[in-house]
This record gives sequence, C-alpha cells and structure tokens, in this order.
Amino acid sequence: MRHTDRTPKEFQRTRRERRLERTLDLEAQVTRWAAQRGLTLRVRNGGHHWLFQKPGLAAEWWPSSAKLVLNRDYLRDRHAPHWPHVAALLENALTTPSCPSNPGPSEV
Repeated sequence: MRHTDRTPKEFQRTRRERRLERTLDLEAQVTRWAAQRGLTLRVRNGGHHWLFQKPGLAAEWWPSSAKLVLNRDYLRDRHAPHWPHVAALLENALTTPSCPSNPGPSEV
C-alpha cells in the first residue's frame, strides 16, 4: 500500500507502530545510557511506556505518541518523537537544577 492510498488514521497508526519498533530496538542502549546517569529505567506496557527515575526526577516517555513528561507535569508534556530528543531533554533536566522540570529543593 502506498502512502497516498492510506487514510489519515491508517497513516497515524503505522507511523506509531514504526516509532515503537524503532525504539524497542534501542532498549539495551537506553538502559546503559540511563544507568550511566544514575537513572533506573522500566519499560512497561509492551514498550509503550518508558519510566526513567532518580531522586528528584521522574520522566515518562510514550514513544508511540512521542510524548515526554517530566516530574508528572502532564499539562506541560514535550514532543519527543525519537530517542535523541528524549536524551537531550533528560540531560537538560539532570544538569539544570533551576529547570522547572527539576525544581530541586523548594524555597519557603
């Protein structure tokens, strides 16, 4: 089936499937990357939900929908369709203590 023969819904479904397959192929590499930074990684729901955790940071990534959420701030999700995008956003969250996604100790 050619690209032009598909309905928009079919195109979206196949794009999400391809994105998920590509990401699952990277699981071992991402696990090593996370461990090197002190993060634990849990891949859940058949690869649809990736959870990175470290004290002060929780990041959830849904590769098939290209959504990344930092510290359960679901109203400010980030578009991250590929692993390099996720890695860059996580590096920023890990190295920027004043970043809203990693607020550090609260000031009272």
